[in-house]
Amino acid sequence: LQAALKRAADVSFNRMTVDGDTSTNDMLIVLANGASGVAPDPEAFQIALEEVMVSLAKQVARDGEGATKLVEVRVRGTADPVKIARTIGESPLVKTAMFGCDPNWGRILMAAGRAGVAFDPKDATLLLRAGDEDHVLFESGSPAAFDAKRVSTALKADHVVIDLSLGAGGEAVVYTCDLGYGYVRINAEYHT
Repeated sequence: LQAALKRAADVSFNRMTVDGDTSTNDMLIVLANGASGVAPDPEAFQIALEEVMVSLAKQVARDGEGATKLVEVRVRGTADPVKIARTIGESPLVKTAMFGCDPNWGRILMAAGRAGVAFDPKDATLLLRAGDEDHVLFESGSPAAFDAKRVSTALKADHVVIDLSLGAGGEAVVYTCDLGYGYVRINAEYHT
C-alpha cells in the first residue's frame, strides 16, 4: 500500500502547488484494514488510486486561496520536465497573468528558462488551452501570430492548460491555480 501511495502521490499531490509553500500539517494518508477480504488486482488498484488522487489534487489547486481557475502546466521534451512545469506553476508572474487573462508567452518562457534545465528555445512551442480552444502563442522558437483579445476572452475559463513542448524527452504535468487579489487579501488578513 505504501508503494502504491508513493507512486500515486508522485503524479498528483507532489505535482500540485498553490503558491510553492507548504504547511506543517500537509499530509496524505491511505488506510486499508483488510476487513473486506478482497485482494484487488495491484495494477487496477494503482490506476484507480492515481485517478482519485489526481482528481483530489486538482480540487485542492482549484480551491487555492482566492483562486478563480485551475491551471494545468504540461511540459514535454526535456530531461527534467517536472522541474520546468513546477517553476512555471509557481511563478507569480505566470499566475497573475492567468488571473488577468493575459496571454503573456514571455512570462511563461521566462519561468521555463529560469528552471535550470537546458533546452533550445528554437524547439519551444507554447499553446494555451481554454475551453474547447487551443491558442498557439509561440512556435518553433518564435512568437506566433494570435488574436490577443480572443485569447484573453478564452482565458476567462475556470480551467486553463499551459502546454509547452521543448522537443524530445520526458513529459510532466503540474496542477496549480491563478493568483489574484483574493490571495493577497486572505493572506494579508490572516493573523496567528
